[in-house]
Amino acid sequence: MPDNVMSEIQEHQGSTNPGLAKELAQDAAAAETQEAKKARLDLLSETLKHIEAQTLSGVAVLTPKDILLDLSDLQKAHPDRHFRWVNIKAPGNADRRRLNGYIRLPEADGGRQLGGEVAVFVTTQRIHQQHEAEIKKANKQRLNAHRAEVENAVEAVARELRDKYGLKIDSERILVDEE
Repeated sequence: MPDNVMSEIQEHQGSTNPGLAKELAQDAAAAETQEAKKARLDLLSETLKHIEAQTLSGVAVLTPKDILLDLSDLQKAHPDRHFRWVNIKAPGNADRRRLNGYIRLPEADGGRQLGGEVAVFVTTQRIHQQHEAEIKKANKQRLNAHRAEVENAVEAVARELRDKYGLKIDSERILVDEE
């Protein structure tokens, strides 16, 4: 009960009207239980809204995805191999991984499948590192492709200035290197 209500009850208990003190205590208890009920209903409402906002992904409820998809036990048992989950339902996914050197890990060797969608595939660390290096090289070429295009455009401008106007301007003077 709130402190001000308790002090009011104690004042009235000492008075000549004991019925009034009892009535005040009952009113305070009723108000407190209503507040507690409202708080409990608000909490339930928030909980239900949270549950409703979540979507089920087809895995067992209350199974965290990081635990479900964890392959560290296989990695510890076979440090010379690289493991990954592959979506076998997506057209071409498994075939593309096979072209990259992956094979589906049999259940006898620790292979797993979740639902009918994903399964564990494995390759050697050497093949995986080669593939990662190829990806890194391609990404670097993509990042530098614009630079090559700009250099070609600058050379074309320098050639045009030389051929049409007789100006000899070095293409490196036109291109500012910001690195």
